[in-house]
Amino acid sequence: MRNDMNEKFDAMSENMNSLSESVSSLQAKVQDLTDEVKELKDDNEDLREENTELKKTLQQMELTQGR
Repeated sequence: MRNDMNEKFDAMSENMNSLSESVSSLQAKVQDLTDEVKELKDDNEDLREENTELKKTLQQMELTQGR
């Protein structure tokens, strides 16, 4: 009886360790994705600013050619 309980406890302990490792792995993946999303947002902001500057330059060129 006691041996059976020890085996069940060991199995439960192994399952908990496995679950803990899975959760840690998932946390790392979520953090990586969060970092990647932040980088994409920064890139998007930079591209929007560049786009705005290019539009201004294009408008100035059109005005200059129109004179």
